[in-house]
Amino acid sequence: MSQILDTDFLLHLIDIHNIGCGERPRLKWYITAIIAFGGMNYAELIPELYKIVLGTYVADEDQMSETRKIREALTKVCGIWGAAKTGTSLRQLLTATPEYLQESKCYR
Repeated sequence: MSQILDTDFLLHLIDIHNIGCGERPRLKWYITAIIAFGGMNYAELIPELYKIVLGTYVADEDQMSETRKIREALTKVCGIWGAAKTGTSLRQLLTATPEYLQESKCYR
C-alpha cells in the first residue's frame, strides 16, 4: 500500500462520504474517490485503490457490475475533464482490472 492510500486515509474517506451521504448513499465512496483521483491528476493511484476495493469492499458477485459503474463514471466526466484525463484514468483502471472483469465485447 502506498503512503497516500494507507488504511487511515481510506477509513477517513469512508467516514467523510458516509457523513455527507447518510446511511444509504447512492454513490459508493470508492467510485467518488477514483473519479477524484483521475480529476486531480493522480490517475496512478487508481489501480491501487481499485485492487483494494475489489479485495476488501466489493463482494465477488458484485465485482463486474461495480467495475462497469466505475468505468461508466470515468467516461461520463469526460465532458468536464476532457478526453486526456479520462483516457489516462481509464487506461490506469484497465491495468488493474483482472481479465475476467474486462468487457468481452465492444458496445459502441
